[in-house]
Amino acid sequence: MQALKYITVIALLTLLLAGCSSKFKLQREELNNEIAWPYFAGPLESSRFTDGQFDGRLIQSWSHRTNGKPAGPLTIYYGQLVYPGTRKKIEFFDLKTGEYRGKLKIKGYIGSGLVARDSVAFYALGANRNRVEAVNLLNRKELWRRPVKDAAPGSIILENSLIVSSDDGWVIALDVNDGSRKWRFDTESRCQAPPSAGHGLIFQPADNDTLYALRPDSGTVRW
Repeated sequence: MQALKYITVIALLTLLLAGCSSKFKLQREELNNEIAWPYFAGPLESSRFTDGQFDGRLIQSWSHRTNGKPAGPLTIYYGQLVYPGTRKKIEFFDLKTGEYRGKLKIKGYIGSGLVARDSVAFYALGANRNRVEAVNLLNRKELWRRPVKDAAPGSIILENSLIVSSDDGWVIALDVNDGSRKWRFDTESRCQAPPSAGHGLIFQPADNDTLYALRPDSGTVRW
């Protein structure tokens, strides 16, 4: 009987450890579903419109305790809530049920939320790493990395460009396929807020009390 108890305890510990250490891997069939929210702060076509039926009361659907604190904005990716944490990992939860889908361990402290195009995810590392990385979530292989110092806490994907701003004042457009730099614009100030886009323009606030509207193709100032 005592031996059976020990076996039961070991089995439970094995299951717990397996759940905590599970690695997230995107399933190919999930690519057939529409990405509801691939950008920081929602899709570009979102109107933020409500029909007036919402009375302001929220009902909690699920909760999940995490070990670390959020290190960037949360995004939604193929039916999963993506949680970038301070423990050098990005965690994935089923959006409807809260079921833990796994994690993506990263080699540094994340400095932004995760944004994605198809099966490829993009995120920025801060502190001593100071770079943007692209990872294929189907096979968990790194595709490319490019240096970006102190990236702002969010980035956006606009057409085939990853738009990133940084604390040293640069707004940078990187090609999503290979990470090559298309253009960069110097605000000559700090950019602590992420870029946004709409109406054919990229908008970037800076600490010099200026809002810049940039052309997506060249990064030149529209106004």
